[in-house]
Amino acid sequence: MKQSGSGPKKNNYTIVTTDADFAAKSGVKGFPPMVVHLEECDFPLRTIEWLMRRNAIKISEFDRNSSTGLLALQ
Repeated sequence: MKQSGSGPKKNNYTIVTTDADFAAKSGVKGFPPMVVHLEECDFPLRTIEWLMRRNAIKISEFDRNSSTGLLALQ
């Protein structure tokens, strides 16, 4: 069943992912949805949490004011 007017494009989601395919699709299909890509993410969840907290302001600004659909964090 198709839901009219719902989904990432209408609701302006931001996806946080370790999957490089999302980053590639963002470049091809545009945005929204916005994508925060955790590059080369082969570390424990605690490290991911630290990375997200350390970049919280950058992520927030990206989500509100970005002219691109992709933010890559390492």
